[in-house]
Amino acid sequence: MNTNTAPRLILAAFICISPIFSIVSTHAEWAEWIAEGELKYLDSDNINYSAFSNDELSDNAIVPSLSIGRFKQIGDNTRLRLAGSLELGKFDEFDKLDYVKLGVTAALRHKLGLGLEVPWISGEVSLSALDVDSNIRDDSTLYEFGIRSGKRFTPRLDGQIGLEYTKRDGKNGPVVDPAIPTDVFDQESVALVLEGGFLLSEKALMTVGYSYRSGDFDSACTGPNVATVLAVENVKAITFDDAFNLSVPMCAYKLDGKTNIFDVSLLYSLHPNWSVELGIEYHDGKGDVLEYDATIVRFGFSYVR
Repeated sequence: MNTNTAPRLILAAFICISPIFSIVSTHAEWAEWIAEGELKYLDSDNINYSAFSNDELSDNAIVPSLSIGRFKQIGDNTRLRLAGSLELGKFDEFDKLDYVKLGVTAALRHKLGLGLEVPWISGEVSLSALDVDSNIRDDSTLYEFGIRSGKRFTPRLDGQIGLEYTKRDGKNGPVVDPAIPTDVFDQESVALVLEGGFLLSEKALMTVGYSYRSGDFDSACTGPNVATVLAVENVKAITFDDAFNLSVPMCAYKLDGKTNIFDVSLLYSLHPNWSVELGIEYHDGKGDVLEYDATIVRFGFSYVR
């Protein structure tokens, strides 16, 4: 990635976020610094999200991340959070998927009154620069916008609903078919998110989530299956994939489709600042004809201060 790209993106993000301060009361003060660190292990049985069983590839990754920011208390029930984040991904088998992600986030949260069971609403915007060792995935910019609302129903049960928009601005790759664009990683999608949490004990929390995602997604397959994809799907972009060192060349392509994502996780508090998580998520996607699925298992430690 161009070394000047990330600083320009971060500066642009702060310029976009700065108007928020013009509506902040002059009496509001920065409340506290926040720091969040996480170390995750991920294992996927279909890392290339292929629709063909003979092309599915599995891999695992270590993903450390760090976020540092600050809260600004705007009112009794409203606060603003600004944060910068850094995330690294290191894959075991396919190291061209290794990445560095640098971003900034602004989030505004408002509680509709006083009390533990009063609903809340929030809005969030983030901008990230993505540097990937794979050339066709490199030099990407990620834009994410989301709104959520939730509440606590009982001392042990809470839930929330949200709407998220994601846009990835990528680059062109090598030409496979002159009639089809090569910008596989220029993508847009919208997702409806539902999540519930149940406190099992003073230290254990179980969460269950479901997301319905509509929009672009990328997949991959080897040469013999490309003809099938082009015959039955409306392929929006296709290029040669440089991330997988196989004896048979692989292509990456982009579709407009629907994806259902199911997620279950268990969090356990080891200390007031430390926790451990074990989770599993299942992705079930579909284009016009072909079906795509992947299961991702994750295990991690997190620190929040």
